[in-house]
Amino acid sequence: MVKKLLLVTGFIGLGAASQVYATDLVCVNGDELMEQSTYAKEIKEKLQQKAQELQKQIEAKVKEIQNRLSQLQKELQSGLLTKEAKEAKQKEFIKLQQELQMYQLQYQQQIRMYFQEEFKKLDALVKAALKALAQTEHYKAVANCKDLLYYDPSIDITQSVVKLIDQMAKQTKEKKQK
Repeated sequence: MVKKLLLVTGFIGLGAASQVYATDLVCVNGDELMEQSTYAKEIKEKLQQKAQELQKQIEAKVKEIQNRLSQLQKELQSGLLTKEAKEAKQKEFIKLQQELQMYQLQYQQQIRMYFQEEFKKLDALVKAALKALAQTEHYKAVANCKDLLYYDPSIDITQSVVKLIDQMAKQTKEKKQK
């Protein structure tokens, strides 16, 4: 009887302890945050616009180089060139191929750097929002909901984070405009 009472008391104590610590750990769904945050959507749009701008620039340059390569190839195949002229055209052809590859690499690097810069801003804002919520709500840890094997939906604070991020982004914009 005493053992049963201790067991029941132990389970009740565990239940109470788990309720006390339930708010210590919360989670945020990163995918939802990216889909629902106005600020995150704005960043996505800016990234798409920048990618399109850079794509147009590189396409124009690639087309220009490809036209020149095509012209050089016709000249080389014509058989009308002297040996020296043919060698010079072949060197120019190789140089243009290398230039084409260089532009493509530069494009990829520019896009990657721009993406990194924008996501650093978003990451900093998310961390600031999480820190502010953790301080006011006394959370001890915030995890990505997707990394948890199981979680009670009551610990998902994604909506609160989305609201706070958008509010903080709006305040930052207003400060910059002043």
